[in-house]
Amino acid sequence: MSDKTAFEIIYQNTQSDDLKKIIYNHFIEDKWSDHTGDLTRFFGQPLPNTYDNYVAYIFQIRRNSLLYEYKRSNDLINELLNELSKIEDGIPGLTLKGFIYQTIAITLGYMGKMKGLRFKESYSNAISHYERLGLMHDLNRLRIEYLDVRYYYPDDYDLLELIQDAKAFQKDAATEIEQSDLNFRISVFNLMEYFRSKNQKNLMNAEENFQ
Repeated sequence: MSDKTAFEIIYQNTQSDDLKKIIYNHFIEDKWSDHTGDLTRFFGQPLPNTYDNYVAYIFQIRRNSLLYEYKRSNDLINELLNELSKIEDGIPGLTLKGFIYQTIAITLGYMGKMKGLRFKESYSNAISHYERLGLMHDLNRLRIEYLDVRYYYPDDYDLLELIQDAKAFQKDAATEIEQSDLNFRISVFNLMEYFRSKNQKNLMNAEENFQ
């Protein structure tokens, strides 16, 4: 198991100091609405062909998604997916691919496209890359984000299923933050199920996991 996260590996292998500052502020400092337009100058023309180009692309997609600019995200996703085979298969490249697949999958999920082939392939590829590299923290984060996305597809996933899956993921939680994140989701899912079914057990479970 790697003692580094995908972001740490990507950050270390990004060449431009300016780009490193932007993605650090975006991902670590959670200031993703800053630096409007700054990332596009690192894209490469006409298509990405360096490590930094790909890093700029995926963080711009993530930023657009967080700002609900889904049309722009979708266009960039299509461009990026056509170019991924050009990324080298060393650890830095495979890590970046895993992060790209994760970001694309979750973005597509929030765009209502979880039933599509692009989502399924991106989600599956993210899992396989993280497992291959031993990036368990990122694998767990992906699974938690997948729980969040599934909440918005009530016709396909009921709350009881989400509660069961969140509990199952707890055994793989590697940090207190991951355990806390899962407890929070179990509480929310139980509370929403209580509002739906009026089952007191769900209310008790919600209160228990909020503690």
